Amino acid sequence: MEEELGLARSVPLSPLQITASISARFFADRDRWPAGIYVVPERSFATDLLEQAAFGCGEVSRA
Repeated sequence: MEEELGLARSVPLSPLQITASISARFFADRDRWPAGIYVVPERSFATDLLEQAAFGCGEVSRA
């Protein structure tokens, strides 16, 4: 997960209640998927990035 978030190490993630759907037509390999898949669920998560700043994550600054 660090790679997707751009962080130097693993962080605890909290799932959010919000969800969305991405139309399958936006995926390049859609033609290879089983028939009947029209949307892909998108889930959201949160983490405390201010806590991560103490561990060397250069992407976060305190206001």
